[in-house]
Amino acid sequence: MEQKDINKYTRKAIYFSFNDGIFLYISAIECSSPLPLVSGRLIAGGQYFVGSTAQYMCDEGFVLIGEPIISCTEAAIWSHAPPFCKYF
Repeated sequence: MEQKDINKYTRKAIYFSFNDGIFLYISAIECSSPLPLVSGRLIAGGQYFVGSTAQYMCDEGFVLIGEPIISCTEAAIWSHAPPFCKYF
């Protein structure tokens, strides 16, 4: 049985080659956990598959600089850099 990586963006996608054909096994693409926010909070789930979103909010007295919502892309990276909170 031969085992090879078929997609550099998925950590679990492999195929198995047998004498009588190929059995394909593909798992979901998953992004790493989004970075936490200083002086704010992250509203998100525990696993981040393609299409999942993470929302950032700042504490009172701070303003969010950047995108408030980011999405997990098919490339297994977030759509935008994490924002930050600035005191005003």
